[in-house]
Amino acid sequence: KQIEAFNKNKLLWQQQHDALVEDITRKRDMIVEEAELVMIDAADEAENADPPTQRFVAVTALGACRVVLAGMEADAGNADKAMDMLKGFETQYSPEGPHKDLVAEQPSPEAAIAILNGLVQSAQEQRILTLLDAKRTNEMAKQAGIMMEQSPDVAAAVVNGVLQRIRAEIERERRAIEAAAFETQRENARKNIRFYADAAVKLGKLLVNWAGTQGFDEKKMSAYLMPLAESYMLAGQGKEALGIMEDILKLFPNNFNILIRHGRAHLAVFRQTKKAENYEAAMSSFAKVVKYYNQTNEKPATYWEAWLSIFELMDAAGGDPAKSIPERARMLYGVDENLGGAAFKESFEIIIKRNGGVERLQPAPGVAPAEGGDGPSSIHDQIMPWPETFAAN
Repeated sequence: KQIEAFNKNKLLWQQQHDALVEDITRKRDMIVEEAELVMIDAADEAENADPPTQRFVAVTALGACRVVLAGMEADAGNADKAMDMLKGFETQYSPEGPHKDLVAEQPSPEAAIAILNGLVQSAQEQRILTLLDAKRTNEMAKQAGIMMEQSPDVAAAVVNGVLQRIRAEIERERRAIEAAAFETQRENARKNIRFYADAAVKLGKLLVNWAGTQGFDEKKMSAYLMPLAESYMLAGQGKEALGIMEDILKLFPNNFNILIRHGRAHLAVFRQTKKAENYEAAMSSFAKVVKYYNQTNEKPATYWEAWLSIFELMDAAGGDPAKSIPERARMLYGVDENLGGAAFKESFEIIIKRNGGVERLQPAPGVAPAEGGDGPSSIHDQIMPWPETFAAN
């Protein structure tokens, strides 16, 4: 009976899966068809439209459609076709290329140049992502090297964009581990995490090696070292990340983004060593960000990233710090019932659930959602003092 029930459920799952795939494929085909129609119209207007502003809009629409279609081919597993669609893109859409005269005719040539450079950047990023998704990391590294030589001004931005995608993929795999019913599923997710993390380190090193040949001073070099540090964190190489972030923090001691990265490097080390000094250093960096914004009405993404990092740190510590997570989250409800929005709330809820809380957050007894300028101050009083000393907990 158990086998029969298992087979029945498996068949039902397969039918639902097939229906979902069919629906996705149908919608994808509709989008491709619409994009191809746009490209036909854009190609005609790029040649014949008047005034020049309309021709420029058509030219950029044509390029944008190529990038979108290449991305859809990559998502469908057609990496070679996606790469073919982007061949020669830099030559065709360079501000100094075949549209140079058209750029000069625009009301703001500088804005037109920025638009074309953005198109080129998106195409370069799509190439690297295509090869990443196809797990062709050697080709990915080669393509990134070519990009750095041809378009040095956007090299850091492109690599950062790719690293953001890698971080999103790793987070997705981590959530898959949480939801997995079988060890084989968890091991497959871990394998994917290792692959993406190694790819991130490879890209980060490539960017730093290239930047090292450009004669940048140490402050400008920090913009290229930061992605490598984050790549090391993704790969679980906390000590390497911390070495970079300690140097960068000396250059920018009051930069909140760098403070958070510095704290997360200590968190990466703490996950491996469980040393109190790393816990305390990480908490100190995160707390500086949170304490500043607790005195203001502004609660930007940086504030929520710092808070989420604190929760991750307490979760890694276990014991009393971890036990305090659900109650602290309920207190944060008084700041924003959505806990910073879609970018953060799900991650908060996963950690809370793992530590005995509930997925749907409710305010703590006596804590109402903040109104006006009074909320942050009262929340500050309730959330403090901080669990800054790991050893004491």
